[in-house]
Amino acid sequence: MNRAAEHLSDIRGLHPRVLYTDLDGTVFGPGGSLFAASDGRTTRRAAEALAALHHVGIDLVPVSGRTVRQVRETA
Repeated sequence: MNRAAEHLSDIRGLHPRVLYTDLDGTVFGPGGSLFAASDGRTTRRAAEALAALHHVGIDLVPVSGRTVRQVRETA
């Protein structure tokens, strides 16, 4: 079992249906990459966490403190 799945098993008793998360620096690393760690290395942690959420049926709602224009420019 990967680390993300282990963390999700800790909250299964709560039966969450939705996870709201910030994008920048939380899900996406430098350059908006799902696979870039803050130290510049490549990582699968965010992708594994998203897969674990999907596996247990938890929806992900991305949020941002950026304006709509800034989000579109980054996307």
